[in-house]
Amino acid sequence: MAALYQQGRAHHIGTFPQLEDQMTNFTSDIDRVAAGYSPDRVDALVWAFTQLLVEPMKGEGIYEWYRQQAEAAAQRSRPQPVQTVPQPGSMEWFEARNKQG
Repeated sequence: MAALYQQGRAHHIGTFPQLEDQMTNFTSDIDRVAAGYSPDRVDALVWAFTQLLVEPMKGEGIYEWYRQQAEAAAQRSRPQPVQTVPQPGSMEWFEARNKQG
């Protein structure tokens, strides 16, 4: 993002004092705790430019498809709850037999 501003390819129309303050104070090693804030406006600006300027990677859909397949496989491999089977002659067995008719 900084390179786009340095090249004159990005600029603001209007004034954004809080954003501009965050931009001028932002460094790659910013300590959010020591600064007392997170550069939320700069983060939003970067995400907005990324959405507008970065073309989707050709074939990126295949990664999402593989992610979905892996998630579905993980769901299938989860252990299912144990189903108890009443033993013949037990009270539960008689009850189940009476329910069946």
